Amino acid sequence: MSDKNKLHYYFKKSSISSHKALDTSSITAQGVNTIDTAILIETNESNNASSSILLSESSTSSSDSEYEIQDNENLKDKESASTTTTATATTILTTPTITTNDLSTKSSSSSTTSSFKRDPARGPEHAREFILLGPYQSVTSFPTVNHRHFCLNWYNVYKWIEYSETTQKACCFVCRFAYSPGQCDDAFTKNGFNNWAMAMNKFKKHEASIFHKKANESFVNAVKNNKDNMNVLKLINIEHKKATSENRNYLKEIIRTIIFIAKQGLSFRGHRENDESDNKGNLLELLEFRSLENELIRKKLGTVKYTHHSIQNEMLSIIQQHILSKIVSEIKISKYHSIMIDESTDISRHQQVSLVIRYTDDLFSVYERFIGFERASDKTGEGLFNLVIEWLNKLDLDIKNIIGQCFDGASSMRGSCKGVANLDVAEVVVPVRNNFGIVKSLYNLIEGSPKRHKIFDDSEKEAGIVPTTLKQLCDTRGACRYESLKAISSRYSEILSTLTLIDTGDSFILLLVIKTFDFVFHIYMVNEIFLITNILSKFLQYVSVTLTDVLAKVNITIDTLQSLRNENEFTRIWDYTMKI
Repeated sequence: MSDKNKLHYYFKKSSISSHKALDTSSITAQGVNTIDTAILIETNESNNASSSILLSESSTSSSDSEYEIQDNENLKDKESASTTTTATATTILTTPTITTNDLSTKSSSSSTTSSFKRDPARGPEHAREFILLGPYQSVTSFPTVNHRHFCLNWYNVYKWIEYSETTQKACCFVCRFAYSPGQCDDAFTKNGFNNWAMAMNKFKKHEASIFHKKANESFVNAVKNNKDNMNVLKLINIEHKKATSENRNYLKEIIRTIIFIAKQGLSFRGHRENDESDNKGNLLELLEFRSLENELIRKKLGTVKYTHHSIQNEMLSIIQQHILSKIVSEIKISKYHSIMIDESTDISRHQQVSLVIRYTDDLFSVYERFIGFERASDKTGEGLFNLVIEWLNKLDLDIKNIIGQCFDGASSMRGSCKGVANLDVAEVVVPVRNNFGIVKSLYNLIEGSPKRHKIFDDSEKEAGIVPTTLKQLCDTRGACRYESLKAISSRYSEILSTLTLIDTGDSFILLLVIKTFDFVFHIYMVNEIFLITNILSKFLQYVSVTLTDVLAKVNITIDTLQSLRNENEFTRIWDYTMKI
């Protein structure tokens, strides 16, 4: 019977069974190595009627190229007789069931590269680039060649097969992966295969070839080694992240400790910081103390310390820059601010200038922030001015927004002519100026020696009053002058007794001077004035004080001082001096 008559007989005999066979062929196969696979072809009848039939390659046929038509019942028997196996180490894909939708999803999501890069037409040398992605099994419209085309279900039967959309040919992924010129079939590695009529025969022969089996074994080992390497790298990465996290947390503990020591104004380092030292410095001692309750600190102190003095200085510098940046940001938001400058001499006898900036926030809360110290090489008023201008430029603060200036103790900055006209009423009134010199001499004589101070202390105890010390007189601080004159006025009798007991040339001269009416009168009078101005001085130091409050307080102080300029107040001071 000719092929045409066979086809005609088949459709007349069981058209319904033909449709069932079509449905059966869509059932996906389980992961097998040898199976009777349905191939869908199209045949045009002479009456232009198109029909779809199923051809099956029999695994028991004597010739691989001999095909026969099977009816629906025989097809079912063949499918039920096929041996179903699970995926093993020799298979490429472990997913047993593949449908058209599954392949479509896998094709779109299994690779992050473009379809062109994975296309087998690029050559076998590119297969190793996609070892973990496996064969490129694209789902597309397969063109017909000699009434036959590539069958989608072959992906399910031959896990190694892949299809090139460029050349429209099939290739073997594992053979491309292990490609060796002259040892493998170029039809499945370089050139591609598209003789679909002989497809099942060629696929079986290729799968049974020695090179394919070796290539498949090489591919499986490569995938396993690659995954093992990835697992090792993953473990290394996990350990690295863990160590990084621990080091960061440990560094946070060190920074917290450094901030605590800095806020308390304590020194960081000790004389010796080795393990034999009894006192390693505040930082190390505090960290060791905290390690008693903190396992992380105890662990890291024995390995990665991060406590070298250069690291301490670097951390302090970073903290200082962070705080300063925050302060400058707040000042810029406030825009208008005032500056306070002070001169002082450090322990190494170098002149240094301190800068404090005063500003408000949106709620008119007043803030005074210490900016830092700068060494002053030029002590003139012009030199200090240039220093401050350069300092503010570094902070990126516009000097046009400065609405107030305060030079507390910066005598070089005061005055009307580059700081040289440092006028003081104390220098103009000669008796007052001389009495301030005597007060300095009294302080140096009594407080300059522990022995003489003890004599003064004993005199206070004999008088039944609380012992105190004489205060040093400061040329630029009104509050210090008030405290110094207050101590002289309140301990006048005890000072006389002390000078008598000391019995030296200097004490004798000072004793004669402080007994004079002129000294007592001017000390008491100036003390009355400083008592009033000291109240204003302390008021000006309040953080929350406003300009309105200051002006009101200044006017009250001026009125109070003017009220002292009358006969009654003068008589009161005179009478008090005469009693002494």
